[in-house]
Amino acid sequence: MAVYSKIILSGSVDGQPIAVTGIAPSTANTVHTAPAVTTSIDEIYLYAYNTATTNRELVLRWGTTATGQGIRHIQKTIPFQDGLYLVIPGLPLSNSNTVRAYATAADKLALVGYVNRVS
Repeated sequence: MAVYSKIILSGSVDGQPIAVTGIAPSTANTVHTAPAVTTSIDEIYLYAYNTATTNRELVLRWGTTATGQGIRHIQKTIPFQDGLYLVIPGLPLSNSNTVRAYATAADKLALVGYVNRVS
């Protein structure tokens, strides 16, 4: 029988929003790192909000921290000052893979969310 545990994103301090400060792949913020085992899967729910006065692009790097193979880019336009937008609707991640984020401007987007860890 599977066991579900709701946990905080590993890139968050005490569940607080994660400010997206990176503006390029090389400066992307770590949002979450999955456990190093293959017997657990993290089901990730992620929301973004925009404090700027213009729309901003958010790019998520989904997968391994290495360049090339394994990296998937998820891009979404986040409207300005319009509340939370669902960016990741429970996608799975495991085996030390990461989610990293960068945007078109530093400190204008923030990410909140949680993980359902299934083991």
